[in-house]
Amino acid sequence: MLSAVNLSNLPERFGGLDAEMHWADVLSPGEQQRLAFARLLLNHPRYAFLDEATSALDVPNGRLMYELLNRQKIPFLSSGRRPTLLKFHRHILQLSTDHRWKVEPSSQFELLISAA
Repeated sequence: MLSAVNLSNLPERFGGLDAEMHWADVLSPGEQQRLAFARLLLNHPRYAFLDEATSALDVPNGRLMYELLNRQKIPFLSSGRRPTLLKFHRHILQLSTDHRWKVEPSSQFELLISAA
């Protein structure tokens, strides 16, 4: 699973899969996010809730993480700021500061962003 999330070198870097470390001290934020995706994919939950789960990743790695979720058919709800994530969602929930909200198809949301 580590190779699927572009972390195949982790065992070699840290002395094997049994190495005990404080991972936040030795892994970059992007590596931590990819490792979290590897755990998610291994556990294959009924649903996944993702909060800015790819914020520290470049666009290609972010895309790969969502593609892996789709391949394993793990339903998810996510928050994020990148327009590149829109294609992995069917609907967008918009919250406003005046406590109003609306749900729109992501295709409609893409049109609004491209027009801006």
